[in-house]
Amino acid sequence: MNSSQSNPALSRRTFIGMASAAAMVPLLASCAPTTSGVASQESGEVTLNIWSNAPDFTKFFASRAEGLSESGPYDYTIEQLQSDAGDITTKALAAYAANGALPSLLGIEIAQFSRFMKNNIAGEALADLTDEMGAPRDAFYESRVQPYVSDGAIYAMESQFPLVTLYQRTDLYEQLQIPQADTWDDYIKIGGEIFAKHGTSLGVIANDDPTWFGMLLQQRGGHYFDEDGNLAIDSPEAVEVLQLLVDGANNGAFTVVSDFFGGPGTSLLKQNKVAAYFMPDWFNTFILQANAPEQSGLWKLAPLPLFAGGGHTTSVWGGTGFAVSKDIPERDAAIALLSDAYGTEDGQVDRFTQTGYLPTLKSAWDSPTVLEKTDPYLGGQRVMELYATLAPDAPTQYQSENWALLSTELGGAITAALTGRKTPAEAIKDAAASTESQSA
Repeated sequence: MNSSQSNPALSRRTFIGMASAAAMVPLLASCAPTTSGVASQESGEVTLNIWSNAPDFTKFFASRAEGLSESGPYDYTIEQLQSDAGDITTKALAAYAANGALPSLLGIEIAQFSRFMKNNIAGEALADLTDEMGAPRDAFYESRVQPYVSDGAIYAMESQFPLVTLYQRTDLYEQLQIPQADTWDDYIKIGGEIFAKHGTSLGVIANDDPTWFGMLLQQRGGHYFDEDGNLAIDSPEAVEVLQLLVDGANNGAFTVVSDFFGGPGTSLLKQNKVAAYFMPDWFNTFILQANAPEQSGLWKLAPLPLFAGGGHTTSVWGGTGFAVSKDIPERDAAIALLSDAYGTEDGQVDRFTQTGYLPTLKSAWDSPTVLEKTDPYLGGQRVMELYATLAPDAPTQYQSENWALLSTELGGAITAALTGRKTPAEAIKDAAASTESQSA
């Protein structure tokens, strides 16, 4: 997923290769000044340099660019640098600090966007896409727009809608006669009973990773930060969610591993000791299918249990927003490609078809191509029928430049609570206080 790829069979317009600064200088056919004073190319041959954390994204952009090249006014060539999410952001920020060349299109992992909020780097380095998304803001699900907002402006367009559901191992549910749970309280109780009888858990969490806490917190209606970027973690909802994780770990409903995405997590998946996971849509492709192809047909999706005290029917976790560099000659061409690929119904349905990522544009969910999709790995389930009921209720992830700082503190807080060194209330309060004291 992080290795660079090239395809010599692709045309010159859609060649995907390693990025180079020299390739970022296009042949200018005609130019107009941008707001920053850099001449913006209006037509002709143009090279777009894309930094992405997955080949699916750039392959999709390349295919859309080929179609746009046929209709004009730009004749696109696509070049790619592929790396992991953190490396891409670090390289981009280093280039910005050194006044170096930034990519035409930059894929920013959702948790990494907070780094662009510091010192208004987003406003200085990235194009304002507020009026350049191809469709009005309210045509998109707001929960996928808000995470890329800084000082009221939108600086990236989301590639994914990672809705969280319950992944159930159907054969184990039948064999162990596991009942469905309406609430999380019931789920923990049932999970404890199943573990006591059979040694099988109904979930897996990592001991120092806030991923599962964050998913459940947002489902419960809580947040790391509020809409204005103020710390909001010291809340009854956060304590309730951490207590639920502790209770589930203590009675065996949840198995705790040191590394969910590495060896320990993969090994557990193959041992037939986990009957369910609560995870986003990408868990299917990148974890289940990648590590347990032999379990094809044994899994299905179900809605999450609900919190008795209120909240949402689903949650979200993860995502990649694509931004356009501000002070580059190919800026307008990059915006044209991004708005076509991500801001039109045709583009979003095409993206869904090519990559499997759920649409963020509301109208795309009405397409038969989207709604009628079945998943062979999930036993032929029409998964989009479930996702379609959940998407309108997805919570919004509010950003802050202190997101990474709080995430680190929460990792320690979760460990302290799971090991009994602190109560959930103490762990949350201490994480909030530490984050507050270190905040800019």
